[in-house]
Amino acid sequence: MKIEVEYQDDIAVLKLDGELDIATVDFFIDKILEVKKEYENIIFDFSKVEFVDSTGVGSIIKLLQDNNELNYAITNLQPDVKEIFQILNLKEILGEEIFISSNQKAIDFLI
Repeated sequence: MKIEVEYQDDIAVLKLDGELDIATVDFFIDKILEVKKEYENIIFDFSKVEFVDSTGVGSIIKLLQDNNELNYAITNLQPDVKEIFQILNLKEILGEEIFISSNQKAIDFLI
């Protein structure tokens, strides 16, 4: 997995690229913890993520629940990832409002 970080005002946009699975989850968590040192508003852009396994889903849940000072949004879910998130009821666990269709709408939501 690659993670490109772009900064817009006081928001960090993390553009995820690759698979979020058992092999990449530690890198994912480390990157988020690094970014959150300076930014409380984070957008997770999933436009280039085609697969997330149970380890990846678990890491998202744990990371976001353990860091409740963060304001965040998850954007641009690909159909297969969206289906996995729906099956696992992530909208109920994390809140439906954080799943947003585009980065611009997420920026408006976080401001």
